[in-house]
Amino acid sequence: MCYGLTYSQIRKMAYDYAKLLNCQYPESWEHKKTAGIDWLKGFMKRHEELSLRKPENTSLSRATSFNKTNLAEFQANFEQALRSYAFTPENIYNLDETGITTVVQAPNIVARKGTKQVGQIVSAERGQLITMCGIVNASGNSIPPVFVFPRARFHDTMLSGAPVGSLGLVNSPTSGWMTGPLFLKVLEHIQKFTRCSKENKILILMDNHESHCTLDAIVYARDHGMVLVTFPPHCTHRLQPLDVSVMGPFKTKLSVAQNDWLLNHPGKTITNHDLPALANTAYVNTFTMKNIIAGFAKPGIWPFSRNAFSDEDFEAASVTNRDLPLHETEALPEDAIEASSNDAKVSYSNNNEPSTSSQIENFPITPEMVRPLPKAEPRSKNKVNRRRKKSRILTYTPEKEKIEEETLARLSKNKKRKPVLNWKRRPVFVPPSSSKNIEEDSSDDSDPDNYSVHDESDDYPEQATTEEQLEPENLKKRFCFGEIIQKYDAFEYMIKYLKRGINKQHEFLKFYFPDKPDVSDVNIDDIVKKLPTPTSTVIGSTPVGFGTCSTAKHRPSPFAGQWYPALLTVIVRPSWEQVYYYY
Repeated sequence: MCYGLTYSQIRKMAYDYAKLLNCQYPESWEHKKTAGIDWLKGFMKRHEELSLRKPENTSLSRATSFNKTNLAEFQANFEQALRSYAFTPENIYNLDETGITTVVQAPNIVARKGTKQVGQIVSAERGQLITMCGIVNASGNSIPPVFVFPRARFHDTMLSGAPVGSLGLVNSPTSGWMTGPLFLKVLEHIQKFTRCSKENKILILMDNHESHCTLDAIVYARDHGMVLVTFPPHCTHRLQPLDVSVMGPFKTKLSVAQNDWLLNHPGKTITNHDLPALANTAYVNTFTMKNIIAGFAKPGIWPFSRNAFSDEDFEAASVTNRDLPLHETEALPEDAIEASSNDAKVSYSNNNEPSTSSQIENFPITPEMVRPLPKAEPRSKNKVNRRRKKSRILTYTPEKEKIEEETLARLSKNKKRKPVLNWKRRPVFVPPSSSKNIEEDSSDDSDPDNYSVHDESDDYPEQATTEEQLEPENLKKRFCFGEIIQKYDAFEYMIKYLKRGINKQHEFLKFYFPDKPDVSDVNIDDIVKKLPTPTSTVIGSTPVGFGTCSTAKHRPSPFAGQWYPALLTVIVRPSWEQVYYYY
């Protein structure tokens, strides 16, 4: 039950129990307050079913979260999904991320007996990490994995030697972890290979990581026939097929592959570019049909079974159970145990012969009286009212609406952050009246992401329509202008900013996009206005594509570094989306 005893603890417990029973024992026990080594060897010889084992570290959260309540909740959700759509094993998938580092524990090697220190070469003291997302189904097949690299830009060379069909993604130069926008691409990768749709649905089992529960991922899954079911928190080590029988052998084989690589390349270190090829060696040998099917069968996922776990599997969770059902024939009240224990101690301390009191006869002394089973105290109420995560069907409408409400509530609570900007590199403009109230722009009703900033008196115009607003005295370092080059989700964009200065190619341009892009991420709360799509205009024989022209009068534009009409309606290229960025 994850609370095993060491040799020394067993010897101490044997001494206390023998003293409580008033048994005869050697004097050395009394002197050392513990049983002897000879007794321990005889005890282990008499009980051949026992052996000394090296345990696997199990966190308290995992030990206590895997209980009958959480298991029943997951099984109910899984059974509901099975009954609703009659999934077959080839349509039941499990995905899970695992970290792959350039430094792993070296495998066991042969060394001379008696050697105090046995070393083995690794790449560095601390390795770099990439994330691999494995995807398998209950029929024993797998989809090519997804690799997430800690880089700013992705290159095809990063997947050299990776399993055929693998997808490569990048997070940032400092992180190789999975994020919400990247997980959306993982779902697209799954849809590409499974060709799932609303008519041909698939079931995806995964953990409750926040990157899996984003609103964009849920909407995409619903639109493409994916039913997302999550495991209870901290229970994946017992329920998730990949964790049960695949990822463990995979890490072992990966350790051997890295050790072989270092032996074949002396003096060189493993880099992130080498990991996909090394992972491929371990992937082929461990993501096998036998391992995958066993991973789905052991926790009772497929074939579905509610009796896959016995009462012994929940013993570790009994430590924190608050309401244990006690039956008269199975257990005793705590006060009865304490009374019997106290009476037993008194009777044995006063007499050399065992007491024959009715209490001792009714309640015999057991080892639990010497060393009670561990039991946690009641938890204190947490001041922070955090929603407890549980197993959910994310694509069901009630859960989707809850997540949508939580996302909007979290967005509204976030205070506007003042980003650190390089004032010399970005163009700015402040209108005659400034305010921070954001409301929907009525100039383009067809675009839900259209925003503007003005106060209630409407002193701030929706569009710059007068030349006075563009005069140099009105230009202050208050607003930035740029192009949306990527939309992460409904609340965050990647913006490429314009640069203020003289363009060598066109001397009349005051604003232009530099050769080295000035890019940053922007929250939707910080977007003041997104301009509608413009029409093209012509200056002489050169199409400019910056606004509509109602007269022949043009002037240099301080917004986009191009010419603009006198009656300005739009300041973006036909294929761009340009924003005002307030800070």
